[in-house]
Amino acid sequence: MMRGGFIAFGIALALQAQPPRDTRPATANAPAGTASIEGTVLSDEAQPKKLRRALVALSGPTLQGVRMEITDDEGRFQFTGLRGAQYALAASKEPYASRYYGSSHPVSSGRGAPSGPLNLSIRDGETRSITMRLPRGAVITGSVTDTEGQPIPGTIVVVMADRFSPATGLRRPIAADISTTDDRGIYRSFGLPAGQYVVYAQVATPFDAQEVRRTTSGSPRVVASNTYYPSTPDSALATRITMTAGEERAGIDIQVQYAPTAAVKGFVSGGSGSPGGVVRLTRSNDALGPLVGFSPIAPDGQFAFPSVAPGRYEIQTAVYAPSSDGSGDRTWVWGSAAVTVDGEDVTNVGVQLIAAFSISGRVAFEGSTPPPPLPATGLPASIFSSVPSGVPPPSMQLLDDGKFSITGLVPGVYRPSTIGAPLRGLQVPIGPWWLKSITIDGREMLDAPLDLQHGSDSAVVTFTDRSSSVSGSVKDAADALVTRGYVVVYSADRAHWFVNSRRVVGVAPDIAGHYSIRNLPPGEYRAAVALDLEQGEWFDPDVLDALLPTAVTFTISGIEAKSLDLIVR
Repeated sequence: MMRGGFIAFGIALALQAQPPRDTRPATANAPAGTASIEGTVLSDEAQPKKLRRALVALSGPTLQGVRMEITDDEGRFQFTGLRGAQYALAASKEPYASRYYGSSHPVSSGRGAPSGPLNLSIRDGETRSITMRLPRGAVITGSVTDTEGQPIPGTIVVVMADRFSPATGLRRPIAADISTTDDRGIYRSFGLPAGQYVVYAQVATPFDAQEVRRTTSGSPRVVASNTYYPSTPDSALATRITMTAGEERAGIDIQVQYAPTAAVKGFVSGGSGSPGGVVRLTRSNDALGPLVGFSPIAPDGQFAFPSVAPGRYEIQTAVYAPSSDGSGDRTWVWGSAAVTVDGEDVTNVGVQLIAAFSISGRVAFEGSTPPPPLPATGLPASIFSSVPSGVPPPSMQLLDDGKFSITGLVPGVYRPSTIGAPLRGLQVPIGPWWLKSITIDGREMLDAPLDLQHGSDSAVVTFTDRSSSVSGSVKDAADALVTRGYVVVYSADRAHWFVNSRRVVGVAPDIAGHYSIRNLPPGEYRAAVALDLEQGEWFDPDVLDALLPTAVTFTISGIEAKSLDLIVR
């Protein structure tokens, strides 16, 4: 199972909490600025239309939250009282595809709530006039019927697009639109950006009882399964539909397939005494949510799910059980098992309970700056993510003698939980301190996802007050400064291409077309400018591969300051 979290970031939060630094947002009591942005939203077509009542949203580091405006009858909007800075601007209006300013990406974090590229730069006292163009969204429509050709009202239809997820580090289908069939069994998904899609139907109403009796001779052993266009329950056989801007594709019809269900039975073992509790059945890679249901664990450890549709599942449990050391204390244990259901009963699934373990060690500081005091403190659970169901998140205690311990860990791969933001300690300092190294049992843990399988008392987390830097200007072919997009710097070694790697960094040029990246460890790197990326997309190996032809090669030899100007190619 993939889990989130990072030992050093717990320590980083503790360091960050130390006084006397004022950590309030710089804009908390700041006066209104003198800059403004005004513009017009038009349709992106041969004869553009002024789009009235379009939603325009502005966000940026100098704003607290998102500011929103609605265009007037002439498609105009205006934001005033802004400070000179870089901003993300997004516009949306049905049935058009939403857009960020200066980008072809749709607004993926919710209509009108941009978290996209800071592509709009403005100086104090300046008024920027811009035009935003929204392409008409594509439309996919069709019908959903049963095996008799009769319409199925109330069916959920999901249109999915392949997207890279910084949260998981994988490219996987995500829901681009969800609609429901009407009384005729017709669905219609609109406002889709140009791209490639997969469509599937999930029946939301009970299937016909007569169908059950005919199929199973009185035993309710079939269910309507998720069915992909063109009418297959196997996602691997789904047809990918390529849509252009404004295209309407009708006839994407799905005949729901019925599949035999099966029982899933097994037992929970390990721990001490009767485990009690419940097991949880989740469906793998489901765009609508994975939870299927729960089953109690019997006194003898048995559990059962009587009617499970074909698919890939995971069984999980977490139990607060008596400790195996005979002390009478109770501790959390957990277990999981993968299972594939294909219509035949699956029995004797074993879920072995595993006791949580701990990691302990010391914090070291290198440099001329006096080390900060490290008080005993319990750190918040938010530094960890994807904790198994029912298990309290790991907790840390940081002692003033430079030692720490983390309890409640279970085997898994851990990641930093701050996706899409600079990682404190790695990419931005904590006071004067940079994270240099994490070793557990002598093994460096920062150059691969943090794989923890057992406890240890020999962890060393090292901070330093010195770091490398690479910085420079970004210009276009006409020698004009570029203030949008991202500078992407990444290791030449593909083994380092994983989410939140310290050797893969994306940073936006500032309002003066300048960038700076700190704390890259020694090694060979590539640097390129990408004008149309979403936050975190630079961790996608496909994106890094695509940047290679325009990338510049350079080397970091140690603690050095390197100047590297870049040209948009």
